[in-house]
Order: sequence, then structure tokens, then C-alpha cells
Amino acid sequence: MISQVLDLARFLLVFVVFALYGIVFIYLGYRILIRNRKRMNFIVAGFYFSCGIGVIVNLIYIIITPVIGEIILLILYFITVYLLSLSLCFLSLFVMMLYKSEMILTTRIQVLMIFVFSVLIITLFFIPNAVVINESTSWRPKWSLEFTILFLTVCTFGAIIPTYYHSIKLYQRIEYKQIKKRWLCFIVGISGYFFLCYGTSYFCYLGHANLILWAIVAMPSLFNLFLIYYGIGRQMD
Repeated sequence: MISQVLDLARFLLVFVVFALYGIVFIYLGYRILIRNRKRMNFIVAGFYFSCGIGVIVNLIYIIITPVIGEIILLILYFITVYLLSLSLCFLSLFVMMLYKSEMILTTRIQVLMIFVFSVLIITLFFIPNAVVINESTSWRPKWSLEFTILFLTVCTFGAIIPTYYHSIKLYQRIEYKQIKKRWLCFIVGISGYFFLCYGTSYFCYLGHANLILWAIVAMPSLFNLFLIYYGIGRQMD
């Protein structure tokens, strides 16, 4: 049973690519948080921790798949999807705070933005057959077309586009070459992260038909973790 669930393609994607993502993200989030406890650091750490914990939950659900029911399996998977999508919201908030300042983007506004984004994502889970994980899908998540379109719509317009927009505006505003270089690394890094989001969503919709190809393509994107940290993490003191 386990050998049927954990084929080579899934093993590469989940236990190599995503597992490394989870470990590195949690470590970098911890590094940022212990440097300073200001609000900006908590937002950045929220990005790293939500992604890292989401990946860990995903690993747990895959390991125990053969011995748990479909309902619990779906709940664990939805937690994974929610946490990973929430990381996009934290990333967008961080860039907006840099661009508009913390005085304009108050704590109340930040909490409201996180709440609205969370409600939109969680609501998608109630779409009939939004995600199917059972024996007919070889215990792999299969996204419906409606869920895929709406999920990517919320992530794109609720987080990815605002992040890109404010990142480019900040890049144009920066005058110092060294800082400008670091911020360009950040933009390249988030581009790789967004690529992973879109690619994973697309292959979940396909039902992992070509997962081995995606696993190979996704592996080099790990480097973007370090580009993001190089661009912002070391400046969070």
C-alpha cells in the first residue's frame, strides 16, 4: 500500500523538494525572529513559519495516508494548502509595510487583511469535490477545475500582484546600489516562489500525471529561498 502511495515522483517532490523547503523556511524564520521582535520581523517570520509548518503537515499527512480516513486526510491537506497560501499573504504584507510604512499599514489593517484572505481561502474548501483524495486518485490530491481557478485567483489578486507591484515600486525608489542589488535578488527569489505556487497548483489539477517532470523542474527553485533571505532576511535587525 505504501509503495503505491509513495512513488518515485511524489517522493522527489514531497520528501526532497518540499521537505528541504520546510526545514530551511523554519530555520530562517527562527533566525529573523531572534534578531529582533519588532512587528516587521513577526510578519517576515510569519511568512517563513506558515510555509514551513504547512510543508511539515503535508509530510505528516502523506506518511499516515494508508491508515487514516478520507475526512481526516482532507482536513490535514486543507491545513497544508491554507498555511502555504497564507505565506503569500504575509509576504505581501511585508512588502506593503516597507512601501507604505508601518504607520499607515497599522496592526488593525494587517489583521483585517490576514482575516479577509484567510476567509477567502477557507471558503474555497467548501466547494463540492474541491479536492479529492481517495483510492481512485491513488491517494494523491486531485483538484477540481473550479477550485484551481478560484484558488489561483485569490492568491494572484490577493497576494502575488500586490507583492510584485510594491516590490517594483520599492526597487525604483531605492538609490543605493548595494541595497538595490539585494532587493533585485528578493524579486527574483519571490518569482521562483510564485512559480512553485502556480506549478504545484497546475499539477494538482492534472492529478500528478506528469509529476516526475515537475519534481525535476521544481528542485532548482530551492535556491530562491536564499535569494529571498539575502534580499530581506539579513536586513531585519
